Amino acid sequence: GGHLAVLIAKLRPDLIESICLLNATPVWGLNLPGWDGKLPPPLLPRKIGRYLFDMIRNLDTIDKYLENAYSNRMAFDNNDNNGGDVLMRQIRSCTEGDGGHAAFASILWSSPASFVETSSSTTSGSGERNNNKLSFYCALEELEVDVLLIFGKDDPWCTPAFAKRMYQSLAKRKQKHQHVQRYIELENVGHCPNHEAPQIVGHIATRWTSSKRNQRHKDCLVLLDPSGSDLDTDLDTDIAIDDEGKNGNNKNDRHEQPLVMKEPWGDIIAHEIKDEDVKLTLIEKIITSMV
Repeated sequence: GGHLAVLIAKLRPDLIESICLLNATPVWGLNLPGWDGKLPPPLLPRKIGRYLFDMIRNLDTIDKYLENAYSNRMAFDNNDNNGGDVLMRQIRSCTEGDGGHAAFASILWSSPASFVETSSSTTSGSGERNNNKLSFYCALEELEVDVLLIFGKDDPWCTPAFAKRMYQSLAKRKQKHQHVQRYIELENVGHCPNHEAPQIVGHIATRWTSSKRNQRHKDCLVLLDPSGSDLDTDLDTDIAIDDEGKNGNNKNDRHEQPLVMKEPWGDIIAHEIKDEDVKLTLIEKIITSMV
């Protein structure tokens, strides 16, 4: 989804004003040898794809996947009175149609997603443009739309390091385009923030999409104002408490405080990561450069 959103926004900025990336994964396709991924698959990839596909869509495997993807098991394992396996069976049902095995094999053998470069511009600072194709991070550098990143802090796969690298790529646009990038991090949330933290994600995304262009700038757009004037009254919302146990009364202080919303499985805390806090360690730079 994140790849597709960036691709469309890069190709048609005249149709898109902004995009919101939720724990976007910057990789797709394993580029296994022997086949280019175009259907129909040859015999060996088809056999391997069918075996692996049947293995990962097993309910026990789906359960293990969800247990790793979510920070709170209750977020996906408390949907009914019959063991809480509704989501697992819904995922399984999506694999029952024809063509799933072949599509999965195609994903395994396809090359990593890239973007066709239509202009003749020079190579970007990250040096990732080859053969007239544009990598995911280079495409971010050239987006001509506003971008909001919302990432669950506890995602075991697409960790905050990837969000920081995406933000750094977006920040390089300042010299060429006057567009906004914001980065909101959610505590007590894993890889699926829209499902694990629906209230707070819905609130932030709604404020972002309903804001006018000149309100999205970091100095004047308030995504996380807990004063009450911009929150739905039926949301279970708290104002963060400072170290002295007092609510922030100053308007600017309130804007700096994290927003807390309650879900049945615990408090979800959202706070904005500022420019000065978007720093990658050496290990994080190495890991994100490998994907």
